[in-house]
Amino acid sequence: MKDRNLTAAQFKKTSALLPRMTGKNIALARRVLVDGDTFRAVATDAGCHPSNVSKVVRKFYNVYLDHILGCPEDWYQVSVCLPTKKAAAEVRKFEREALREFKRSSSGLI
Repeated sequence: MKDRNLTAAQFKKTSALLPRMTGKNIALARRVLVDGDTFRAVATDAGCHPSNVSKVVRKFYNVYLDHILGCPEDWYQVSVCLPTKKAAAEVRKFEREALREFKRSSSGLI
């Protein structure tokens, strides 16, 4: 998974936010995100299809992006004062769209 590796500490923090994810799925995600194994190898060992592994990893990584990472690498965080609620809503909308596009491009896992 290109540039989507997590450290063991990042992985542990993220897994704590997923109490309903099964231990098996957490182990699958760890093999891809921390150990660097391929979807195909993990799926073969687990007896499932690579797309199943991809879904688990995507869900895990999106939780990481939303709750652990905060501002993506090479992005800039700014604070602004705006004159109207409409202007503030437009800025929030732009931020949501940019993050959604970042997640979409980051989640092209398979």
